[in-house]
Amino acid sequence: MNSRMIALIAATCLVALLVIDIWQVQQLKMIQHQLREGDQLKADVQRMLYEQHLAMKKAERQQKARPAAQQAKAEQQPAPPADTMPAEAGALLQQALEGLQRAVAANDAGDLAAAAAEVPAIKDAVWKAGDMWPKYKDPLHALMSPLDYAVKRLKRGDTADFGKPQKVVAALLRKGQK
Repeated sequence: MNSRMIALIAATCLVALLVIDIWQVQQLKMIQHQLREGDQLKADVQRMLYEQHLAMKKAERQQKARPAAQQAKAEQQPAPPADTMPAEAGALLQQALEGLQRAVAANDAGDLAAAAAEVPAIKDAVWKAGDMWPKYKDPLHALMSPLDYAVKRLKRGDTADFGKPQKVVAALLRKGQK
């Protein structure tokens, strides 16, 4: 090997080492940047946790400051029995029954679009009443399927049967008013 070849190999090695060093410096800079971002994120999370801690402590102090008489009164109020229909549920069932009566009248008169237009409000009232009256939630929520089927028939141009929903809603209204 001649000296020129050796110089060329040495120069190539130096260039390769220089490229590797530059790459390592860039990697180090990226890692430092990521660490700074991680530190900032950690600080943000710690600040958020501290604020939540302060809010919880404040709520605890307010709870302790609540007069004992009010607290005892709140604890003594019995929950209404599950059989008792909440007033809001009764009002919703009454709205649903009236909507069902309008839908039946429109259906019988051949105004299928008007009958179908009543159903969303009926479904909403029945669903909410079921949520408010846990004892009869299942039978009330089960009315969604027959009501959906009725709308499907009405949209096809066929008459619909609102008998089952009407009977269930009327029966539960009577039961709740006893």
